[in-house]
Amino acid sequence: EEEWRTQESKFKAIPFTKQQARTFNRLYFSGAAEVDFDNQGRILLPQYLKDFAQIKKEVVIVGVSNRIEIWAKDKWEEFYRNTRQSFEEIAEKLIDV
Repeated sequence: EEEWRTQESKFKAIPFTKQQARTFNRLYFSGAAEVDFDNQGRILLPQYLKDFAQIKKEVVIVGVSNRIEIWAKDKWEEFYRNTRQSFEEIAEKLIDV
């Protein structure tokens, strides 16, 4: 929750007088959902998030720094297959920043 509040503060600092800032905030925050764990340690994703992520059955949970991402297994495999070859190139570009 603390990380969410940190990100929220950053986005709220963007001038709301800019149309792109309003659009970004609207889309970013409209997709958020607070979920709880059940007694067996599972989370129930809202249907709109499952639809957005195209989750049908199997998922992959990916640790990304200070957050996790939940992907449909087939979508993650496709993403990984299409991007792993460019990992070193991306890393070099980001390090040069």
